[in-house]
Amino acid sequence: MSHSPQVIQELTDKTTVIRRNILRIFESSRMGHCGGTMSLVEIVTALYFHHLKLDPKNCDWPEREIGRKETG
Repeated sequence: MSHSPQVIQELTDKTTVIRRNILRIFESSRMGHCGGTMSLVEIVTALYFHHLKLDPKNCDWPEREIGRKETG
C-alpha cells in the first residue's frame, strides 16, 4: 500500500512531537529506559492516526475498531 508524500509527512511530524514528549516524560521522571517506547513510535502513530477507525469523541461509534465485539 502506497501513501502520498503529504500523509507520510503528517505522520512524520506527529512522530517528532510524540518522541519529544516521550523524552520529556522520561527526563522529568528520571526513571526508566525509553528505548522500547521510542522504537514503537512510528508503528503506533501510523495505526492510531491513519489506519484504525477511531473517533475519541464518539466511543460508541459502530464502525470503531478498538473494543468492538464480534457478533455471530
